[in-house]
Amino acid sequence: MSASEPGYYSIFVFWDKKVTDYQKLNNEMLAILYDDKVMSATKISKYNFVNVNDMTHPYHYKSLLDLKQSPTIVLLDHKGIILKTSNPKELLQVMLMEGGK
Repeated sequence: MSASEPGYYSIFVFWDKKVTDYQKLNNEMLAILYDDKVMSATKISKYNFVNVNDMTHPYHYKSLLDLKQSPTIVLLDHKGIILKTSNPKELLQVMLMEGGK
């Protein structure tokens, strides 16, 4: 799940389709990823949506990552998890800070 190399980031959005509107969430996430400041400050190597109720995944992410809310957004660098939040605006703030390093 981690980014492949230093300076890059992976974003996973874990959601439960029973309680979260995918289209609205996807639009919020794309607005963050395509924000001019984010695009110029950070490099995204992975961006994936994962339905926590899809049992075809090799891992049970809900228990593995102790996911309590839908959505839960996980931001990782090449070392591991930097942020786990359910607030897309918090992701934006952290991405801008990370990009300024």
